[in-house]
Amino acid sequence: MNWDLLLRVIATAYMLGSGALNVWLFVRSRDDKRFEQIEDNHLALHEQMQLAIAERKAGHNDHETRLQLIERHIATIPTHDDLRKVYDALALLVSKVERQDERSAHISDAVRRIENHLMDR
Repeated sequence: MNWDLLLRVIATAYMLGSGALNVWLFVRSRDDKRFEQIEDNHLALHEQMQLAIAERKAGHNDHETRLQLIERHIATIPTHDDLRKVYDALALLVSKVERQDERSAHISDAVRRIENHLMDR
């Protein structure tokens, strides 16, 4: 037996021993309760997901109801034409108030002149 063959045999034995040790450690550390706990967690998450899906489907009907309420509310909101009419009416009112202010100013000037004339006497 030469040194090269002996080195290969030792390396092979080392690899097999290392693999056997890893398998033995895995089997020894494997805990069936831990795997059961993982399975229970998985089932709990699955149930939560099913509940969330059911709530989402129930919320879809609620979404439809809210959408219908919004559509009914929007139907009562004034249109652009309605707002234009209101704007025109306000513009007319502003012009009337400005004319009234001018008339009031003229009347106020006339009253002041009369007061001054009466006070001077």
